[in-house]
Amino acid sequence: MMKLVVFDMDGTLLEGRTILFLSRALGFEDEAREILAGRYSKKERSRLLAGFLRGVSAAELMDVVRGISLTSGAEETIAELKKLGHKTAIITDSYDIVAEYFRNLLGVDRAFGIKLIVKDGIVTGEIEMPANCQNPDFCGDPSICKSEILRSLAAEYGIPLSETVAVGDNLVDLCMIRDAGLGIAFDPKAPEISEAADVVIREKDLRLVLRNIKVI
Repeated sequence: MMKLVVFDMDGTLLEGRTILFLSRALGFEDEAREILAGRYSKKERSRLLAGFLRGVSAAELMDVVRGISLTSGAEETIAELKKLGHKTAIITDSYDIVAEYFRNLLGVDRAFGIKLIVKDGIVTGEIEMPANCQNPDFCGDPSICKSEILRSLAAEYGIPLSETVAVGDNLVDLCMIRDAGLGIAFDPKAPEISEAADVVIREKDLRLVLRNIKVI
């Protein structure tokens, strides 16, 4: 039976956070870390961080992105899921153009992220965030509601939520991990993720996800 398996990107499919790779390469790492550690909602944080990308060419940004390492086992895991007939998706609160790059690289079916505005090949520093979160306080006012996207995708493919899998590592993934038929905490960064998940994987090898797909 066809199932839907959705993955967070930063810290799950990728080794580390996209914005930190970008900040390191483009010279605003201290500012980025200060914002990430600050008392902001996730939406406020997303807007502030995007502002540092103003004036950067999309080509330069993507040159940095191409140097980000995949998590061990990412390629094999996606390939096996496709072989088994499962639908796959990336759902991230990072940028859509980054998610789309890794969607193509890995052969994932769909990708969703916050829209980074690019005009004439130059990043404007502005973003567009989906206004689809039904419970903004639950995940700290996220810039993208992963549970809502999971539900919409499942409905589109005609797959009941009981036959969906969500894999993530941080608080922004909490809603989709809670709502999926099988929630997997992968190298969890917060205790709430481990508590909400059906399965906790602490080794950084995505192939371990495959062992648990068959239980739903």
